[in-house]
Amino acid sequence: MIINNIQKLKTNLNSNYLSIYLFHGVIKKRISSKSVRNYNFKHMEKKKFENYIRFLSNNGKAITLNDILKKNQKFKGHYIITFDDGFYNNYKYALPILKKYKVPHIIYLTTNYVDKNLISWIDRVDIAIDRCKRKFVYSSILKKKFVLGKKKNKIIFLNFVRNYCKSLKQTDLNKFTEILLKDLKLYSPKSSSSDLDKKLNWKNVVCMSKNNLTQFGAHSHGHNVLGHMSKSQYKKEINLSLKTLLKNTNIKTEHYSYPEGFESSFNDEIIKFLKKNKIKTGVTTLLPKQNRNSLFRLNRFFVI
Repeated sequence: MIINNIQKLKTNLNSNYLSIYLFHGVIKKRISSKSVRNYNFKHMEKKKFENYIRFLSNNGKAITLNDILKKNQKFKGHYIITFDDGFYNNYKYALPILKKYKVPHIIYLTTNYVDKNLISWIDRVDIAIDRCKRKFVYSSILKKKFVLGKKKNKIIFLNFVRNYCKSLKQTDLNKFTEILLKDLKLYSPKSSSSDLDKKLNWKNVVCMSKNNLTQFGAHSHGHNVLGHMSKSQYKKEINLSLKTLLKNTNIKTEHYSYPEGFESSFNDEIIKFLKKNKIKTGVTTLLPKQNRNSLFRLNRFFVI
């Protein structure tokens, strides 16, 4: 479920469910209307973010994932703030606002992206298409010709690629994206210092972990869809994320976010493996009725 205004946020907060909110990034100002970068509003303007946080702090009670591990708790009117991926703008723009309103939160890190300041596989496609001046592109991999002349056509293409990649089985999406870009004869950088792409570094993470509001969780190593990987692949992906986080920060997290978070992006075997690694919660993008009251199927509402 997507929340895109205060009224929806109000309705959601007053429901009988624990409200866990998913954010990605916060930026200073809106991107040019001519650009397809951030067309899905994954990064929201700082002013809008503060409006959301102010409303929540005035009308509800912020708690942490550790709080929900306690038994016999009632959570109506309570909420949890989460961020995925580990963008530097979480530190630059979001943290001062969260500190101002004393709101605890958790940031789920895609550890290889943080380790090397990598741009995510889908953001690399966004950048390439945004820069593309051609009116058409053809992909021998996708076996299709795409019209790109207008912004709306570029968005159609990007949505197609997103859905196609998320359906692939046993595929490293970062490597596949590199192949796809070459197939399309397009270029995109692997790293960037822009507010839309720059990731936290480990010094940032250690610094933030010392305050009493910021907690960190793991969000895989390379943002691959765990449920679409073989057992050996997803075990490697999970192990690398936990070991990389521990090695660089000494943080032993108990919380995990499944990349993409849809129904098939995780399964009972993956949950069993996470439990074996001392993980106690797993967050999704499922609706409340789909969570089966499980700490490993916690639904989140995507706030834009």
